[in-house]
Amino acid sequence: MQNAKLLAKELSQYRGKLLPLPIFLEIYKLIVPATIEIVPFYQDKKTLKILLVKRPKNDPTWPNLYHLPGTVVRQSDKINSFNNPFKRILGGELKNTKTIGNPVLIKPLFRNLGRGKEITLLHWVLIKNKPTIGKLFEINHLPENMIKQQIKYIEMAVKYFKK
Repeated sequence: MQNAKLLAKELSQYRGKLLPLPIFLEIYKLIVPATIEIVPFYQDKKTLKILLVKRPKNDPTWPNLYHLPGTVVRQSDKINSFNNPFKRILGGELKNTKTIGNPVLIKPLFRNLGRGKEITLLHWVLIKNKPTIGKLFEINHLPENMIKQQIKYIEMAVKYFKK
């Protein structure tokens, strides 16, 4: 019990702040956090493409793999809105891209991509300008070096996008 009190006191210093990565990864295995993920589409003449971004080489879970942009919902985010997470994604992994409209919710997912279980709100968005970050891929020619579980989410997003 004493260890639990010490741990709780230690963790309390991070309220409202980003956790150091080793602590974040361990806590991620103890809880089921909420995440937001966006499937960014780009219409190149008649070809629908998807923008994927690459994880860093030193990423502890998915090193050097292409993935869908996303973020963990934080305690500091405003309630009753996902504007803060969307701003982090659009201003971070999708910076310098202009979108047509707001991200559109596809569906919530309960999943495990390898870091731990999470509830993900999967969205799609249409990008207006040719991206200067990440890499565009044709829907039927996704890269080998990507997070494999996300392929089915891309396929799901294509169906919703074409409706």
